[in-house]
Amino acid sequence: MIHVSILIPVYNSERTLRRTLDSVLFQISSKHEIIIIDDCSVDTSVRILSEYFMVHAAIRFFRLPRNLGCTSALNYGLALCRGELVARVDSDDVFLPGRLVYQEKIFRENADVGLVGCASVTSNLITGEISVSNKELGDREILRLMKRKNIFVHSSVMFRRCAIGSYPAKYNVSQDYAAWMRLLFESSWKTIVIDQLGCGREIHPGCVSLRHGFRQIRVGYLVRANYIPTINNVRATSLHLIGHLKGVIKIWIASSLAKIGSVIAKTLTLMKK
Repeated sequence: MIHVSILIPVYNSERTLRRTLDSVLFQISSKHEIIIIDDCSVDTSVRILSEYFMVHAAIRFFRLPRNLGCTSALNYGLALCRGELVARVDSDDVFLPGRLVYQEKIFRENADVGLVGCASVTSNLITGEISVSNKELGDREILRLMKRKNIFVHSSVMFRRCAIGSYPAKYNVSQDYAAWMRLLFESSWKTIVIDQLGCGREIHPGCVSLRHGFRQIRVGYLVRANYIPTINNVRATSLHLIGHLKGVIKIWIASSLAKIGSVIAKTLTLMKK
């Protein structure tokens, strides 16, 4: 009997896909299945997925007929999940050892918990910085912080399928934030963030948080508008915008310096010849 479904949407992820799949396969058992939804990739992702599908019985691989976006891919996958619990990971992130054990234990011991996040380590491939979020949080603290921003790394969560149901279809980014806020404000399910490391992620030029950062801020405002006063929402959105701009500028400076360094190195090499 399948107890946990690991849901992975994929779109043009050939660079990181093998690493992601290997990190998941390393810790699954017969109680787990891996649901992979390819959103009509145009790189070699499908070929990689086909290779893994032929070897690993736990993998169930589906390809959408056309590119529908992440929210549609997630909901398509959720409808196919057989597990009571669903663990999420993006195709450019990784499971860290022990994650499934930690999170499943929380659900076994707490029948009223609907969503569990875990600590994550983030490597910024552009600036070279590494950060770790590992603070344990309870339901009340999570509710307070979520009124400001999404504190759950999407690739770090496990949830009861019956608690989430589906991701709100009207949001094509930050659909996870909308789903968590709905659970927090419109249900009696509790939420927890544990301090064990369970997710590794990268900030790279093609990642969603950089490509769609300003759209995520806009959707975040729309999501919060359903639950908190406008003045608080404006304040939270302003802080999020300032933080995002600082991050973008920092990355731009690091990228520019790297390019300048590369040009100087090439020039010096030519001068020596």
